[in-house]
Amino acid sequence: MMDRKEGKRTSAYLDRFEGDFAVLYIEDTVGKTRKVNLPRECVPDSVSDGDYLTLSVSFDAEKTKQAEEEALSLLDDDEEKEDGNA
Repeated sequence: MMDRKEGKRTSAYLDRFEGDFAVLYIEDTVGKTRKVNLPRECVPDSVSDGDYLTLSVSFDAEKTKQAEEEALSLLDDDEEKEDGNA
């Protein structure tokens, strides 16, 4: 199992822009090419069709913790409403 702190990097070919999206092609670990659409604002302004990009994906511990805390808070609020305490 991969360490959650370890990130992954991959190369992506910028095929074109379609409206608000960048159309990228990424080769997976078995050599299959997959099309991925990213919001245009996620790619640098300086890139254009035909450029290669390096994508990096990593685990965000802080955001995960915040989301878990928010979910637990919502559950607590729901339980209080069901118990008639709200």
